[in-house]
Amino acid sequence: MIASAFDGAFDLRYWALITILALTILITTQISGGILLDRGPLSIAVGLVWAFAAWTLLSSIWADSAAQAWEGADRTILYAAVITAPLALPGRRQALWVGQGIFAGVGLVAVITLISLLANGADLFVAGRLDDPLGYRNATATLFAFVFWPLIGLSAERGRNTPLRALTFSVATLCLGLAFLTQSRGVLIGLVCGAAAFLAIGPDRMRRILLGLAAAAGVAIFSGPMLDPYHAFQNGEVVTNSVVDDASRALLLLTLAALLFGLFVALLDNGLRGSAVGEVASRAAPYVLGAAAVVGVIVALVAIGNPASYASDKWNEFTDLDSTSSTSTRLGTVGGQRYDLWRVAVKEFDSAPVGGVGEGNYDFGYYQDRRTDRNLSDPHSLPFRLLSETGIVGLLLFTGVIVALGVGIARSARRS
Repeated sequence: MIASAFDGAFDLRYWALITILALTILITTQISGGILLDRGPLSIAVGLVWAFAAWTLLSSIWADSAAQAWEGADRTILYAAVITAPLALPGRRQALWVGQGIFAGVGLVAVITLISLLANGADLFVAGRLDDPLGYRNATATLFAFVFWPLIGLSAERGRNTPLRALTFSVATLCLGLAFLTQSRGVLIGLVCGAAAFLAIGPDRMRRILLGLAAAAGVAIFSGPMLDPYHAFQNGEVVTNSVVDDASRALLLLTLAALLFGLFVALLDNGLRGSAVGEVASRAAPYVLGAAAVVGVIVALVAIGNPASYASDKWNEFTDLDSTSSTSTRLGTVGGQRYDLWRVAVKEFDSAPVGGVGEGNYDFGYYQDRRTDRNLSDPHSLPFRLLSETGIVGLLLFTGVIVALGVGIARSARRS
């Protein structure tokens, strides 16, 4: 939450201090009693993430710029420390406090962002897309999307305090709406992957699905005015406060409507617990959801037409660096410079498949081989960045971290 006031603490002068703080906490913990981790997947994850950090540091030996490799490695050490610290907490209750504190902090940032939008919203937009509070649209989208499913999980928990369930659903919907304002396409993949993991390991699956769909439906209903800033920029107009005001008011109405809807659902759900009506509703919900899924697939097929032709058109759009799209939302397009960025990343991986070109050294090859005028320093894709900068060794280490964390979280969820 504090970092959001400093553009996400992206600058070295900010995150270097956080790195020192995180390492100090770990060292103090080790000296006072030792970092205690249960043997198992979470311990493996901690070991692999530090091995990955060491590998990025080692890549400075063969990197064109050792300084950039060192800086990137220092940032990776920060991530390793941030992953290790909560896993070293003495009990589940403390871990829950940390998690709930993160969710509450991001929720507070979302409310502050909504207030800022209502006050002077145009200053928060760049190219018709929400840029603040982190000063980078994709990062802003990630921040708000990160807490969406956990908040949905809290709002779906039957028996929990009714106003709290309503509030968490409202904030979850607000965060989804703010992520939508960024028009970040990558966040869609994150939300889908998050849904798969969250529904696989947690209870209350049906209520989570229904509440998640309800939040998405709310954003869709209010999407018209919320897209006004993006449409204004696409039409060559200046994104003024008056344009953003319509989107901000729509987002406010969406948040209030979600609060009322969440309150109604929580009252109804808590009241039906154990009743005959509740049992019937529980049994009918999967069939209703299945029917809705079938209808959705049919509507999607009608909209796209021939799937093969649609896929071919999208591939052509993706590979054409000069393609332009007139769709109402950026989320339905695949054009841009990603193809060129990833092409260079693959070329760099081919030149150094084992160790890559060095942490933070993607830009050397990019500026030599690029086919656009975009001034960028990374391939805008974590897998391609890992391959190009750290090679197959770095990719395997990082993948191992994700797999070990996933297995550990799944086991903890089952025990809970």
